[in-house]
Amino acid sequence: MSKARPSDRPAGQILGPDQVDDLARGVLALTREVWVLTDRLCVLEQMLESHGIPTAQIDTFQPDKALQDKLAARRKDMIDTVMRAMGLETT
Repeated sequence: MSKARPSDRPAGQILGPDQVDDLARGVLALTREVWVLTDRLCVLEQMLESHGIPTAQIDTFQPDKALQDKLAARRKDMIDTVMRAMGLETT
């Protein structure tokens, strides 16, 4: 069965009814990504605390332009991964 093209869907609808499995794959991909990030964050926070750096400083940290750009690129990669898992095109 072929997947519905974006032009075949009602306005505002992202997925067609035949894409439930794609949605499930996307949710699982996102869950895996979130777990990896959660695990790494816990480890990093523990390492910071053990070296005398309070993790409360994370809340007030202001990234410079280079870090902002790096974060934006990583955010795009993550979104693209989830979109591909759902069988959707990325921009």
